[in-house]
Formats: sequence, structure tokens, C-alpha cells
Amino acid sequence: MNITIRKATIEDAEDFVKVNTATWLTTYKGLIPDKILEKRKLSMSTRITRTIKDIQENNNIYVATVDNQVIGEMTYAYSRNENFLNSGEITSVYVLKEYQGLGIGKQLFLKGIEECINLGFNSMIVNVLKGNNAIKFYEKFGGKKISQKEEKLDDIVITEYIIYFDNLKEIATIYQNHN
Repeated sequence: MNITIRKATIEDAEDFVKVNTATWLTTYKGLIPDKILEKRKLSMSTRITRTIKDIQENNNIYVATVDNQVIGEMTYAYSRNENFLNSGEITSVYVLKEYQGLGIGKQLFLKGIEECINLGFNSMIVNVLKGNNAIKFYEKFGGKKISQKEEKLDDIVITEYIIYFDNLKEIATIYQNHN
């Protein structure tokens, strides 16, 4: 199995959205109402157009491929949370269910840390839906649940934990030397 982590190109936009949609359906089943998950499938063409624009304007998306097929994705940015304006943010890390447990999510996450460091940050946040098992994943890297926030998703309110990392350079060094 040949795993590659690379910057996304506009040619990847459709596959990026397919992976994002498929992982939402498996990750959030039982955490988010089915009607919202179904709506996500219906909005794919709009999201592909938005992803192409994001790749062109921000160049902040990575994909994981196995044998040239996109099977995972990661996006990063400056923090969108006004309480963490001096931090970076990983806005998504998703790997198709059948490829989870192979270290691909870890590789994508570490690439996000590297990019946040390149933006000049030594801290970052990740928002994780309450009930999502990924919380344990982030805690393994030293992330701390420091607060939570409520977001409106269509007609429901969801709760997300804000996971904070204040030592990105240290995390990068540890995993660079032990990978």
C-alpha cells in the first residue's frame, strides 16, 4: 500500500468532497440527525465548487492517497475563534473508515501542525463534536479540552469541544524523531 500525503490540487476537489461526505456519514451517525447527514450528500456539487475556490485562494488543503486514490483529507487555517486569534486551527481531519487505524490520520494531523508552525503559530485549536471518538486521538498528542461551544447546524444545536494545543513545535519534534 503506497500512502502519500500531499497538497490538494483542483483536480482533487471532487474526491475531497466525497471523502468528507462519506466520513461525515460514518463518523457522525447517531451524533447528528440523519436528515442533516443526508442533506450533506445533496450539497456535494456546491461544496466541490467551494473547495476548488478554497484550493485556488488559500492552498490550505492536504489529501492522503493510497495508490493515487484520495482516502483522507486535512484542512488548516488561522483560528476562526475570536478567543484564539493568535493560534492556528486544523479545521478537518477525515480518513475513510476502511483506512482508519493505519496511521494516516496521524500523518495528516502532523502535517497540519507543521503548516500551523509555518504560519508562525506554536498553538492551535481543533473543534470536535461532543461524542466523537476523535477526542481521544487529539488527547494522545497533548491536546486539552479547554472549553466548549454551541453551533447551529441547520435547525439543531450541536456542542463542540475546543481542543487546545500550546506546544506545536514540541509535538512536531517528538513525532519527527519517533516516526
